Amino acid sequence: GFFKSVTIGLEPVEGSDDEAILVVDVEERSTISVDRLYLGTSALTPFRGGVSLAERNFAGRGVVLGGALVWSSLPEVAGARRQQAYNVFAEAPRVGGASIGVLGGAFVTSAGEPYRVAGEADDPAPNNFRTFDYTRVGGVFGVTFPVLAQLELGVDYRFERVDSILPVAPSRQRPDGIAVPVDLDMREGVHRLTVANFSVEYDARREAFLTGKGARVGADVQVSTPGLGSQYEYMKLVLGAAYTLRLPWRHWLTPKAQVGQLVGKAPRFEQFYAGDLSDWTPGREQGLRFSTRNPIDVFGSCLLYTSPSPRDRQKSR
Repeated sequence: GFFKSVTIGLEPVEGSDDEAILVVDVEERSTISVDRLYLGTSALTPFRGGVSLAERNFAGRGVVLGGALVWSSLPEVAGARRQQAYNVFAEAPRVGGASIGVLGGAFVTSAGEPYRVAGEADDPAPNNFRTFDYTRVGGVFGVTFPVLAQLELGVDYRFERVDSILPVAPSRQRPDGIAVPVDLDMREGVHRLTVANFSVEYDARREAFLTGKGARVGADVQVSTPGLGSQYEYMKLVLGAAYTLRLPWRHWLTPKAQVGQLVGKAPRFEQFYAGDLSDWTPGREQGLRFSTRNPIDVFGSCLLYTSPSPRDRQKSR
């Protein structure tokens, strides 16, 4: 997928009747791509914008280099901070002649996370929310192992310094006038988060770089524990599958499904978020939440995060 055309030919060797030179002439295609543009507005955040770029064949070696940034105006909440995030990453699918790949990256995130203090559970008005601030600075390093032509294993380790400023005794005023405590699912002050991620990916698409027909199945297991140097303890499992079909007129269709389970006490930004799972609801962009609009409440739950209540946690114990 790196070349527009490839021409292979033989050229005779001067002075020899039984030797020739094999010549491979290639014309490279542009491998710099805009993965995503961030541009939008909401009642909470008047403006946000950013871009994610990637060079997928750096120096003609198949090395991926990329970066992303997103920046916002001040939210429409008193005392809220401007949200912004920056990250860079690199990946070499093969190191030298070995069949092992390496990846690495670094990121900085400055967040002002909204939480509800008043109003109905489906009311997105910004005056029903306050924000708390946290900053994340960290990096990731990993390796990949091809087991078969279609099966790849990956292991990576993420480490970050989290600095959060939490309000004192946060609470929400319910419409009936009763004040209930709000669990922000974050530790106070400066602390560490480290995560070991184990992944398995099966990709049976033909010519995967050209979006070929076939199935893809993947599984990710994230583990954070004091044994890895973390001050959080949880496990997160995500399973996903998709199948790409070719339709007439050079169109493609890819049905897909995803399920997940979170066990333990994960920080707020690591929990499943409704907007990340459906295009019907604004999701997080580079880990930041810029909208207070809820998903369509099909099941009557009005839950944005998977965090259980303290009573539910006690029952699970």
